[in-house]
Amino acid sequence: MNKQFKELSHFPISHNAKFNSIEFEIGTTHLNDPASKVMTDLDSVIIHTISATDTIHKANITMIAYRIRLLFVLNNFAQLLGLITATDILGEKPIQYLNEHAGTRDDILVQDIMTKKNQLDVLYMSDVNKASVGDIVETIRNINRQHLLVVDHGADTDTLRGIFSTSQISKQLGMEIDLSSRATSFSELKSAIA
Repeated sequence: MNKQFKELSHFPISHNAKFNSIEFEIGTTHLNDPASKVMTDLDSVIIHTISATDTIHKANITMIAYRIRLLFVLNNFAQLLGLITATDILGEKPIQYLNEHAGTRDDILVQDIMTKKNQLDVLYMSDVNKASVGDIVETIRNINRQHLLVVDHGADTDTLRGIFSTSQISKQLGMEIDLSSRATSFSELKSAIA
């Protein structure tokens, strides 16, 4: 072994060791809180990806393994092509694909049912910094999306900064967000998620 390295001191774990969790308490977030409180900051979490040519079975196994519901889809050059969600895999998209094409579920690739990059809606981080949780819920409901990406908008390129998820927001608010109906006012929004 190289002499420039040394073994660190190590000890048995204490009997009262605990996790230093970043989990939130259900219902501790409110509609008037800053939007950033419900955004997953992509600068502080591991971003999980999958290739467009992988099977949806592999995508599903990956999501289960990491306890996530969304994967970013990349090409061989690590460029974003789109995203795929658990709802895409477990919902109607595979059935629709098989009705239009020959084969079995095992033949379906991520690229066959993913949401392509040109179909994704994004918010600018500069707007999110001025927004409330209620603004984000209203936006998600009006565009009827389970996930909404946030980017730092630059002159030459956009950089992914965060993601809003209806399931995450619902947990933090302690109430379900119904995407099937759209509120027309803030008071209707509060009623819809109450």
